[in-house]
Amino acid sequence: MNARANQIPLSFPLTPSMAREDFLVSDSNREALAWIDRAPQWNAPALYIYGPAGSGKTHLASIWKSRAPEGVLIEDLDKIAGNRAQEEDLFHLYNRVRQNPGSVLLTGTLPLAMVKFTIPDLASRLRACPQVAIGLPDEHLLRALLVKLFFDRQMRIDVAIIEYAITRMERSFSAARDLVAQLDQWSLTEKRSVTPAMVRALLMPEQDELFADETHA
Repeated sequence: MNARANQIPLSFPLTPSMAREDFLVSDSNREALAWIDRAPQWNAPALYIYGPAGSGKTHLASIWKSRAPEGVLIEDLDKIAGNRAQEEDLFHLYNRVRQNPGSVLLTGTLPLAMVKFTIPDLASRLRACPQVAIGLPDEHLLRALLVKLFFDRQMRIDVAIIEYAITRMERSFSAARDLVAQLDQWSLTEKRSVTPAMVRALLMPEQDELFADETHA
């Protein structure tokens, strides 16, 4: 990608919609959404949702907070595990919620069986709570996700570009977000709309360089 040195795109904070109706539903996340929709009637003090980065856990947490405003959200449980002071705080929080009406939503990237806790009692309590996984996006969800990501950035994209990207990109939430962010940056730098050539250059740089060499031979 050859960006012009004298053109600096301005970055503006993104505020994607976190409303319930804007959550993209597929088989990979349907169960997690069903649990959120039942909140706070979980018949358990806590619920743990885990899945890859960018899979919609923050969006689900936002929906949950609208249904259970007094609830406590604990994100990135995997990063808390191993820190004894933070584990003790969570252990006391869990016990308070178990004794009094309330609920805790925890999120992370690993199943609880793989999270290495320092405090055994905390581990046993959390592993007794319901946990639900968010899987990788299928083609339908990936397509909808790309549309939403472009829309959140107020980018008008031809449907053909989205279809072109889907057949060539890694099927993951993070890959979709990275691709849209890079295309947005490139579009702003070059002051032009996104083209299939831009997508090809980002997803298949080796082929793009070969194509450029052949055209200039």
